[in-house]
Amino acid sequence: MEPVAFVIIIQDRHADTDAEVWSDEQRAIVRARLLAKTYCRHPEDYEEKQIADWVFHASYSCEGDSVTVLRKKIQ
Repeated sequence: MEPVAFVIIIQDRHADTDAEVWSDEQRAIVRARLLAKTYCRHPEDYEEKQIADWVFHASYSCEGDSVTVLRKKIQ
């Protein structure tokens, strides 16, 4: 089994894009969900979607701010 990491990508129009790297998939998802809900100003804007082969994706504003978790092979 190849070693993998789970990369959380935080895209917010009010800040530079940021990333966090986690070794555990479930913990990365919990962290990403917490970040998205923390940054969300209006609960009706929060939406989780399954996109392609992404592990997790949540948008939290009407302008496309989002948090995504990707599975990446460690090189």
